[in-house]
Amino acid sequence: MTFRTRSAAFVITLALSACGSDSASPTAPTPPAATALRPDPPQVPGDRWNLTTIQTAVTGPAPKVCWRNLDGTRINWLMAVQRSGESVNFLYDVNNWPSDHVEHKGSITGEHFIANSEAWTGGFPCGGTQVEFVFQAEVSGRFSANGQSLTATEVWIYQLTSGDAVRISFDWVANRR
Repeated sequence: MTFRTRSAAFVITLALSACGSDSASPTAPTPPAATALRPDPPQVPGDRWNLTTIQTAVTGPAPKVCWRNLDGTRINWLMAVQRSGESVNFLYDVNNWPSDHVEHKGSITGEHFIANSEAWTGGFPCGGTQVEFVFQAEVSGRFSANGQSLTATEVWIYQLTSGDAVRISFDWVANRR
């Protein structure tokens, strides 16, 4: 899977969440650079879409979720969408491919879709301790009748080896370029 590195904001969210530090103060990360400033890699197949993700919730073992983006944080991405028959593939951020992007593969029934990332394992040093986890994500939503836009809900799950899980939820709004 291509989830080798993550958006710095969410990596820090997980690492601090697992540490349980109550003293960390919330800090908003710097959003990614505008996609127009970086070239669009032609080797990433699919139609290009403008995607906005809006963080709606972070849940986890309270009070361990001590750092995160504020709910309502919006981030704009360039997404590649491939549709073929009853299958769909979403890949964002195209501009960070192949090292820091999110990819979901799934199915379409009518205008509705559901897609999942492949699970991958990772770990972070945190307060002198290595925190290990398994990451997986899912997105579900629907394409508009004309196929030019979509709305969806995405959930990232970091399953910690402690048995706790951190979930980060996002709303999606996307339009074909």
